Amino acid sequence: APITNIAKTKDYDVVVIGAGAAGVITALAATDNGATVGVLQKASRVYSHGILFGSFNAPSVVAATGISWSDEQIVELKREFQQLTNYACQTDLLNKYFDNVAEAMEWHIQHGIAVNQPHMFNKNGVSVMWLNQVSQLNAALAEVAQKQGATFHFGTPAVQLVINSSGAVTGAIGKDTDGSYIQLNAKKGVVIATGAYGGNKELLARWCPDATIFKNGAYPEDNTG
Repeated sequence: APITNIAKTKDYDVVVIGAGAAGVITALAATDNGATVGVLQKASRVYSHGILFGSFNAPSVVAATGISWSDEQIVELKREFQQLTNYACQTDLLNKYFDNVAEAMEWHIQHGIAVNQPHMFNKNGVSVMWLNQVSQLNAALAEVAQKQGATFHFGTPAVQLVINSSGAVTGAIGKDTDGSYIQLNAKKGVVIATGAYGGNKELLARWCPDATIFKNGAYPEDNTG
């Protein structure tokens, strides 16, 4: 049933649910482009998830290592992804990742340099950041987003989306630290960035049951996606 006893209402251009690796950079990218941003985060702090070990063919990586991955190499890497998951991964999402990873990681690299948190590049032409580095970088990027006007509502988990009569999502309702409800309205859109469900047994059983036998891979351990 829709929650109606709203204690506070805030209006933003963009509302982001989750302040982890995805949510923080979403908030920062939106403020970079002049949007007002409200972020709902159930924890009392910004999260970072594990180790960032990713991009190839980002211009900075190619310039630093002299290595550029060919189309044939990328096709082979896609094939390896599929084999390692017993062909359970969604091909359209896999392609989406490979199509956008170089541009996305270049953005991440340049914003890292701006806050004195540079990526490292290995001999294979891949960008690498270890756990403590990712934590420091994500916290620094969140600070920049806040300085640019983003409002982080910490300790305020999102509990319900706001949907208008046409079925469009126009905001989100969070449960504030005092137990009251706050509604964040979004003029341009709501971004759900609540991944890391490796720590959420119910979601893991629903979406990735083969992985339920493994230890929680999400970090920190109270990060339940």
